[in-house]
Amino acid sequence: MGKVQIQSFGVHKTSLVIACVYFVISLLFVPFIFMAASENHALPVFLYFLPVFYGLLGYLITALGCWIYNLIAKKIGGIEVITSEVEK
Repeated sequence: MGKVQIQSFGVHKTSLVIACVYFVISLLFVPFIFMAASENHALPVFLYFLPVFYGLLGYLITALGCWIYNLIAKKIGGIEVITSEVEK
């Protein structure tokens, strides 16, 4: 098909999607951490907040990355992606 260029990312929407991905990924690790450190009584409280913290941090870092990408892409152009049509 040809080349297309990503001119900018929607900061909020991209960050929200990545935050949700990080949240789900962190949920996968919680049971293993729970089992590994069952003697520490403060740890279970931390584990309840881990997915939320991980999601928030993912949102903020992705928002910063999108913002920086958008600034740079205005100056030098965006990432080029080569696309092609495929038969179904």
